[in-house]
Amino acid sequence: MSYFINRNGQQYGPYLAEDVCRYLEQGSLFLSDLARTDGSSSWVPLGQLITPASPAPPPPLSHSSPSILAPPSLHWFLVLLLTWLTGEIFFIVWALVQSSWVRKIDPHSRATRDYILGLMLPILGTVILVVGYFINHDSDDDPTYAIGIALMILGGACYIAGLALVLKAIFGIKASLEHYYNTVEPIDLRLSGVMTFFFNVVYFQYHMTRIADWKHTGILEG
Repeated sequence: MSYFINRNGQQYGPYLAEDVCRYLEQGSLFLSDLARTDGSSSWVPLGQLITPASPAPPPPLSHSSPSILAPPSLHWFLVLLLTWLTGEIFFIVWALVQSSWVRKIDPHSRATRDYILGLMLPILGTVILVVGYFINHDSDDDPTYAIGIALMILGGACYIAGLALVLKAIFGIKASLEHYYNTVEPIDLRLSGVMTFFFNVVYFQYHMTRIADWKHTGILEG
């Protein structure tokens, strides 16, 4: 028999009975959550449908097990500190680490590709802007001047496109995390759009470390 969960108007599942019991023990589900079986359309408290087993200490879990899918664990302050010490190089590297891991829980994620393109386009834009500037600077010929202006506009467009792709990658990671941790492993993860926009990598790392600790201890902090 399979079970469906209704939380805040959204339906999750189906889950097998053993999965529901495990999520109850972990604190991801509650007996007060609305639920139904696959053979019913009526929502009732989960406690009326299933009785969880007596809680037992979870076995130690390892980051190396592919079935656990523990996210990269690094304190968010270290991410911030290393970003400052390396002139944001670590920030970029860690963004790619996070996006690569997200592919494990969401094979359809394109965040890594979007990050890489988003970082390359401003470099290309800088080259185009420099070429356009020198064409304008060295020639008063009208056709050449027009080409220089067009190149400078194209260079600016590369910057805008790069920013758009980076934002797409950031919010793609947010969507992947929220989907996975509200369906496959429901811990009611809700990520702020404002915090995602301004602090993205550091903000994601706070939650990833929290989830990684939960994988090891069975206790979800925060």
